[in-house]
Amino acid sequence: MLGADVELVVSNNASAGVFGRVDRLNKQYGLNIRLAHISGLTHPGGPGAKGEQTLEESEAITGLCEGFNLVTLLGYIASC
Repeated sequence: MLGADVELVVSNNASAGVFGRVDRLNKQYGLNIRLAHISGLTHPGGPGAKGEQTLEESEAITGLCEGFNLVTLLGYIASC
């Protein structure tokens, strides 16, 4: 067992359902897991290759990751 708490969930897809699931967990168990949507829609930047992060997205993710002891990356958001 890791003995860690989930404090933040970041997704690039606001319609994938993860935000609703985390919101339900917060309400059901009295948790305070923060949610953040980071994508080209929320942090538009210069043109980039399809599937690659813009500098703005990368900076936003890096800023969110500050202060954490452990960051687990699932999917393709990987810039912390």
